[in-house]
Amino acid sequence: MSVASPVDETAESTQPPQEPLPLRMRPDLVVRTEVYEGRTCYIIKDPIGLRYFRFDREEHRLLSMLDGKRTAEQIVERMNAEFRPQQFQLEDVARFAQQLLQLGLVVTIVPGVGDALYEAREQRKRQKRISTFTNFLYIKLPGFDPERLLSWMYPRVSFLFSTTGVALTLLLWLAAGLLVTLNYDQFRSRPELLQFHTFFNVHNVFWLWVAVGISKILHEFGHGLTCKHFKGECHDMGVLFLVFTPCLYCNVSDSWMTGSRWARIWISAAGMYVEITLASIAVFAWWLTEPGIIHNIAFAMMAVCSFNTLLVNGNPLLRYDGYYVMTDLLHVPNLMQKSSELVRHLIFRHALGIDIPAPAFLPERRRLLFVTYAVLAYLYRLVLVVVISWFLYRFLEPYKLGVISKILGAAGLGLTVVMPLWKTVSFVAHQDNVGEIVTGPKFIRTIVILAIAVAAFGWLPVPHRVESVASVEYRDAVPVYATVAGYLKDIRVEPGQRVEEGDVIAVLDNEPLEDEIAELEHRLRVADIRIQTAIALDREQDRQALEVSVRQTREMLETRKQQLSELTVKAPRSGIVIPATARPADAGIGTSELASTHPLKSENQNRYLHRNTLLCEIGPSSDFDAVLLIDQSEMEFVDDDQHVWLKLDAAPDVTLTGSTESVGVDRATTVPTPLSNRVGGELATVSEDGMTDTPVSPHYQVRVRLDDSDQLDVDGVLRHGNRGKARVDCGTWTCWQWLARTFNQVFQM
Repeated sequence: MSVASPVDETAESTQPPQEPLPLRMRPDLVVRTEVYEGRTCYIIKDPIGLRYFRFDREEHRLLSMLDGKRTAEQIVERMNAEFRPQQFQLEDVARFAQQLLQLGLVVTIVPGVGDALYEAREQRKRQKRISTFTNFLYIKLPGFDPERLLSWMYPRVSFLFSTTGVALTLLLWLAAGLLVTLNYDQFRSRPELLQFHTFFNVHNVFWLWVAVGISKILHEFGHGLTCKHFKGECHDMGVLFLVFTPCLYCNVSDSWMTGSRWARIWISAAGMYVEITLASIAVFAWWLTEPGIIHNIAFAMMAVCSFNTLLVNGNPLLRYDGYYVMTDLLHVPNLMQKSSELVRHLIFRHALGIDIPAPAFLPERRRLLFVTYAVLAYLYRLVLVVVISWFLYRFLEPYKLGVISKILGAAGLGLTVVMPLWKTVSFVAHQDNVGEIVTGPKFIRTIVILAIAVAAFGWLPVPHRVESVASVEYRDAVPVYATVAGYLKDIRVEPGQRVEEGDVIAVLDNEPLEDEIAELEHRLRVADIRIQTAIALDREQDRQALEVSVRQTREMLETRKQQLSELTVKAPRSGIVIPATARPADAGIGTSELASTHPLKSENQNRYLHRNTLLCEIGPSSDFDAVLLIDQSEMEFVDDDQHVWLKLDAAPDVTLTGSTESVGVDRATTVPTPLSNRVGGELATVSEDGMTDTPVSPHYQVRVRLDDSDQLDVDGVLRHGNRGKARVDCGTWTCWQWLARTFNQVFQM
């Protein structure tokens, strides 16, 4: 474990060699001995600051000799005698003493040092606050001391730490794995897995938050209780926001005081152990329950715990549980810090030509391993920022909030890419010999190589794809609506039946409409009598007024008779009857009283149909097209005869192909029902009448003619109403063009 670099403000604390060093090791420090790779080291605990340090034998010995009585010369003489053939200098002792003072491991009575240390501490606190807001995907808030709570909980759950408890847990893991393996096809055919990406939408975000919250709370209690099991202490637990989701954190740094490497490994792995157990329980809950609250929470828990363990917590490239397990297995504490500092030192020395002293803790052996780890960890963090930003974009874009994910992604990339570059430039600029550095051959060579690499990257061609939601429809199908509300009295056709133009599809009954027609006819008869009376009495003014009223009544009567005739719904063309796309019974008022979501099913007989209820569609053949709804910001890139790839939610392993043939020039006023977010689709829509869906943001319809060969290959997959995602091939862009467009979209330029 390394110590920090010295601060200049405390340089006065080191007195001339003839006088005793006014520094004394704190008597309350707790020291434990560890063995790493055959070498003895010392773990030192600061019981007040709850900080832990790892010292080599030499560092610990030097610390123990700081008693306020020995001079620096005496300490150097003793160190040289005890650790031959190593040779220590007065400067080494002075530098190390300054570091110990900064870390608070020694006390002093030198005037002014306290003010300098206080200012240094305030500076660290300011940096920590800034870090809290810059690392917006991981915001950690102050917590509480959970020691009493954990001490109360441990006896009540100690059975789980016994051999029997662990064995039963492993059996649970095995049973869940066997359940998935033996029923893989059935698992895979479940709607949540067939349409996995659509599960992560605004309707299910609450269940995802619940799953993340529960799993993270139990995860952290797993760490804390395991630390108690191995006689450790836990004095810090609190709330953090992980990707804006409230979670818990638990500081188990006291695992260093257990004296056992395997105890630390168990404590580090406890959170993953808990999450795998939760995922196993969730597998059974999801398998055994019907769709509902428990079913949704179980699926969310299964997904969150599995992916979180594999991609985040269990990944040693991130500083989470898997990282600490690996560092203990490899006997390399502070692997990430050492790797990063080593790469930084090598860049400064060999790429920029800056000759700086190497920190004392830099590894001398296995340097290739450290450099490889640093590079892989950096690249993985970069990929993770991109993936999280992409996930947020897919989640927010249907609601026209994609710019938020772009801003967050840009900020994340700025912290990952721009900030290290800025720190490097700032470091170079503050060097006394900055002129010699920037004109040196190493610096110039590095800048030229970077410039060429950036330019080459910028001109690299990348495919330009426009993505959109899509639904499958019969080619040239015509919708058939119940244009007048009424009770469904008679159903004359069945799905798949061929009809001719003018054939009756269904008959509705509307008694209030018939009564209104009878009333209007009665009013006309009465009006005719009154007109004849007015003529007989030579009341010209009354006659004219009555004739105006009669004309209005006749117009209303004609309208009502037309509506009455429309209660007999007829086929507008010859073709095959296609059932209306299913929609949930609560999707709108138009289906609220239907027994079945397909209006022409027999169980809907005598049910009330609201105006504009879609009864069916009639298509001339069994060929299919895909209908794409493309955002207006992407329409300028879409044209006729462009290649299209289509993946349906019902068959995610099958890729259909086709080409655009009808690119809309007018804004789409309606949306195919399967694409609406009201029925689980991804497109945000509104509905004024409860039946027709209108996109919230401007979209344009593009029709894609699917290749016949594909339709033959996936017979049974292509069905009217199936939805999916499409990609339109719009040629290629350079990276510069892609970056420029992304920048313009983010800042609306």
